[in-house]
Amino acid sequence: MLFAAWAVLGCAGGVGAAQSATLPNQVVTSVVEDPYLWLEDIESPRALEWVRQQDEATAARLAGPGYDALYRDALAVLDSSTRIPEVTQRGGYLYNLWKDRDHPRGIFRRATLAEFSREPVHWESVLDVDALAKAEGKPWTFGGAVWLPPENRLCLIRLSPGGGDAAEIREFDAGKLAFVEGGFVVPAAKSQVAWRDADTLYIATDFGPGSLTSSGYPRFAKRWSRGTPLAAATTLYGCDAASVGASATRLRSGGGDIDILTEQEESERRQAEFENRTRMFVDMLNVDEVIGQLL
Repeated sequence: MLFAAWAVLGCAGGVGAAQSATLPNQVVTSVVEDPYLWLEDIESPRALEWVRQQDEATAARLAGPGYDALYRDALAVLDSSTRIPEVTQRGGYLYNLWKDRDHPRGIFRRATLAEFSREPVHWESVLDVDALAKAEGKPWTFGGAVWLPPENRLCLIRLSPGGGDAAEIREFDAGKLAFVEGGFVVPAAKSQVAWRDADTLYIATDFGPGSLTSSGYPRFAKRWSRGTPLAAATTLYGCDAASVGASATRLRSGGGDIDILTEQEESERRQAEFENRTRMFVDMLNVDEVIGQLL
């Protein structure tokens, strides 16, 4: 199992990542130029024009009566009211994000287990994302909720403008079905958040110049208290700019809570470590003995 974990971590890569080749006692690294690196600026006129051209080429390739029929059938399935909803249980409720023709951005809704067992199910609307987007004039995409256990009344809702990785985070009260006035709010960024307790968050986000890694993710994990500005959050850990990012969370159990700081290392270093560990593993492995045990 440990070996499999190394494999998953070691094979991770990214756009423009360096390629590595491992020799017995050496790691040789060569940097490969990425001709599409300019696409990282996803809102730039050049990138948007490139996407428009690809969309037009795809539409031209798919045009025709055969595709039109398939498209209508697929859309009818996706808009069908008889679809089985995917639910997540939080407290006494089952939550679901429902999208259809009338709600393309979705309605975050809930039902009790008893209500969910009836036909038709009586759903209670928690947050109408389409109505919110219209009221605020922003193309919000619902990105999930981080709940505060064990009550599961307060949550942090992620709202992405346009569906990108960056998301705005707002505190929401599921008891009042409303955003918390004066509650936690994190501006749009590639953030990681977790509840420490009802008045404290662990937060890793864009804190300004120098606070992001070369991958565009947060370098610093901090503790943020309710009623204080985000800039006043206390730094707990900072990773190297070459790493993927850092974060913090709290694991809760009957035996006590455990706070964890995490750093995701860059893919090149993980790849080199994986190859070195794999070579050590193979060198120690008696293949004939293993095959004999399997047979």
